[in-house]
This record gives sequence, structure tokens and C-alpha cells, in this order.
Amino acid sequence: MADEALLEAVRSYSCVWEMGSKEYKDIKAKENSWKDVATKISGKDDDKSRKDCI
Repeated sequence: MADEALLEAVRSYSCVWEMGSKEYKDIKAKENSWKDVATKISGKDDDKSRKDCI
């Protein structure tokens, strides 16, 4: 079940996976998309930087 939810969440952000997308090379768009995916999956809005996690 969790795998399907993750796939569905990622599928809605083509800049993360579709190389032909205009935003594919836009690092900020990808970062925001991954944050949205994480929020959808976890139900939390934890905005931690990579430094906070290391």
C-alpha cells in the first residue's frame, strides 16, 4: 500500500522523473516536488535541510 502511495505521489510531479519535462533540470522545482511528495506520504510538513539530517 505504501509503495503505491509513493508511486502515485511521485507520478504527479513529472519534473522528478520525466527527462522531457521543462522543469527536469530545475533543481528548485525538483526540491519542492520532493518536499511535497514527502508531505503527502508522511502527512507531516518537516522542512529539514540535508545538514539537519546528517
